[in-house]
Amino acid sequence: LETWDELLDDAKSRAMTGMKFAASSMGNGKNNVSIYCNEKNPGAAQLARSSIKNAGVTRIVSLSEGDCIDWNLEKDDGISCTIPSRTIFVSNPPWGKRLSQDIDDSWVNLREFIRRE
Repeated sequence: LETWDELLDDAKSRAMTGMKFAASSMGNGKNNVSIYCNEKNPGAAQLARSSIKNAGVTRIVSLSEGDCIDWNLEKDDGISCTIPSRTIFVSNPPWGKRLSQDIDDSWVNLREFIRRE
């Protein structure tokens, strides 16, 4: 049990260090890390929004709702909001019970998004 407690304390400490780094600024107004998520299902998107808020990561995690082919990561001024080598994209591709006839379109759309961004 003592080893478990030590491992847990170490993991908590590393998580706090990582979160501080992620949320801190690179000096140009951008966070050190940006995480962009996309979800097509409105119910799953709402659950994700709630989880992001409860985890306290709204400053570094952004969630879009809709098909990834329509997902645009540009700001209003047309400049990409990605940070080279420090941006994480999260998507929920179709798996398991969600497989349907439109699965090919879903994978093509995800591929096109990745190529574009």
